[in-house]
Amino acid sequence: MGRRGGNVLGVVSLATLAVAGCPWSRDGSSDARPAPASEPASDAADAGLDGAADADAVDAAPEPEPIDPAHLVVAFRDGQPAEMDDREIEAAGLTLIDLRDTWVPRVLRGTPELPSTYEKVYVDLANERGETVEDADPSAASYYLEVYGISPSLSTIKNRLEREQARPCFRDIDYELLRAFKGTRAYIPDPRETLKLRAQEFHVLERRIKRLMEEQGVERAEDITGNETVVRQWLSQSTSRLTLRAAQDRLACEKLFPGRGGYLRDAFDWPTHIALLNFERRHRFYGWGYFNEETAHALSWNPEETAFHTLRRALAERVMDTAGIIEDGSTFRDGKAPTYRGADGVERPVRNLEQEFTDAAMRHLGLDEPADAVGFLQGHDFSTLRVAVPLPEVPEYYAPHMDLYAVIDRGDVWYDFPYDEQGNEITQPIGRRPTLTLFTTFRDQKIALARYGTTIGGWRSTVRDGVEYWAYKNSDVGNRVWRNIVGAPSWIPPDSTPVRDLVAQRRRRGKLVTEANQPELGPGYASAYGLVMGINVQAVERDGETLYLDNGIRAHGSVNYQSIQKRHSHGCHRLHNHLALRLFGYVLAHRTHKRLGQEPATYGRVFEHEEKTYRLRVDTRGYFYEMEPAVPLTVTTGHIMGPQLTPITEYVIKPHEAERLRLEAEAAAQADAGAGAAPAVP
Repeated sequence: MGRRGGNVLGVVSLATLAVAGCPWSRDGSSDARPAPASEPASDAADAGLDGAADADAVDAAPEPEPIDPAHLVVAFRDGQPAEMDDREIEAAGLTLIDLRDTWVPRVLRGTPELPSTYEKVYVDLANERGETVEDADPSAASYYLEVYGISPSLSTIKNRLEREQARPCFRDIDYELLRAFKGTRAYIPDPRETLKLRAQEFHVLERRIKRLMEEQGVERAEDITGNETVVRQWLSQSTSRLTLRAAQDRLACEKLFPGRGGYLRDAFDWPTHIALLNFERRHRFYGWGYFNEETAHALSWNPEETAFHTLRRALAERVMDTAGIIEDGSTFRDGKAPTYRGADGVERPVRNLEQEFTDAAMRHLGLDEPADAVGFLQGHDFSTLRVAVPLPEVPEYYAPHMDLYAVIDRGDVWYDFPYDEQGNEITQPIGRRPTLTLFTTFRDQKIALARYGTTIGGWRSTVRDGVEYWAYKNSDVGNRVWRNIVGAPSWIPPDSTPVRDLVAQRRRRGKLVTEANQPELGPGYASAYGLVMGINVQAVERDGETLYLDNGIRAHGSVNYQSIQKRHSHGCHRLHNHLALRLFGYVLAHRTHKRLGQEPATYGRVFEHEEKTYRLRVDTRGYFYEMEPAVPLTVTTGHIMGPQLTPITEYVIKPHEAERLRLEAEAAAQADAGAGAAPAVP
């Protein structure tokens, strides 16, 4: 166990901590001086805890009154725990962090009067219960949903750790090879037989090298003499192949290979690609199933290190949500932070509060290394645990109601039709992707708080009168507002949605079956609108009244993170789900709003696809909040690329549809001609 592991297994009394010189008192008094609100975080900013008490005075003090279990929290400083009444937290300068298994992000939390229907679903998924979108018969890997915005509960992290510690295969992995890997290997869909042949050739080469080393009594292939060609072949392949082998050992030990777990040893085949995608999901890597340095580094973590990093991410989401912070370093340029001028005239950098606050929470909880995380996870009951810790001061531009506004920069925009007459795609390079930036105004200064990659519209498939076309789905430009924020929203597909997009394959009892794509309608993390959305509307003054015009554009979460990185949407501005939760949770924390609660919907659709009947249903539009006043939003024009300077409004029929209509017309003409001919003479 780590050097702090023992501190977190039991909770001691405040009096005991005072005898030991730990700076605590029940009345929350403190000799510590908090740093000025505008100063960067430091140990001096961790205010609100007492100086050491006199030992004789403590011995003479009466036993403190027992704390009502309903108000019991565990307060930590520098890894030392003490019981505390949650009604004393604010006076002590501490922040309450909910580590219970029932935690959900701010946007998704209901109240007793206005409950949220998705709150329980989120809790179940965070605790590896219930049905996941991908698999109706989920395995443990099916619940790796961090990449989709579901932060695992601490009990889940503990259970995963215990499962993996019980597997001997984790001790047989060559972690050093993984740590030393450099570069990137993308999946290339070569035929299986080709991959198998190359792997077999490598195995033959490996056996030959081992035999030569044994015969010559050397420990390194480089020291073999008289077989330069064989050694050169080995040195050119061995690092890449053996590192991939170590990765496959790790992926197999974690049971991440699809189906029955089969794969080609030492070959980057399709099952290995899928296993890497599953691994990325667990560690919130927005990757493509490539084998790169980031993935190899995470593969080199043993179970204890994996638990440590997962715990840090889970804690970060809870700390940011509770403290109402959003600054994460995403507005930095080349590592340099933007600046603002404080009330004292001093220029200060915008801080990375995610890192500062998470570092502080980890330090005070005693989580300095993986062994500490093991002790913490094993030593607490997360069905009830709430903790209180000192956190840094927030910047001076913070306030209960902040002057927030958002800007969506559309980046490089192509309006030109992207296909030739044969339907082949025409390259349209994008040098600058769209971004969404949240700002606040402080003393007439615009301060960029967070910046996220997002999407704009482009050419997409649509159906009109039963015929499939290409249509340009534009993203509105100009001034808009977010008047409503919606937690766990549902998407109601327009009639123009191709029927094939309304079905999906899911695994049931080990087999893939085609079902109505209810998860895309939501509510849920895989909904087309993700876990939360802001509704973009245009505020128009008419006859002394403000009207809000809705053109169907949203800023919302999404599980389709590949589109956020490289592709287009149908006009909406997609965000990674966990970032969308942060963004709109922050807006709710710092803007006046009204909680409206769950809004009902009555949508049903029955449709045919490949001679089968499917049904879809939506009974809620989501959990609504109304901003008072609305949050301003500006969508820029962006940089228009190519000769087409405005969106094309006409629909462009797809080549295969044009051919189908032509053949149908010819067949109809022939039928008409045959019907009009004179009957044959018998």
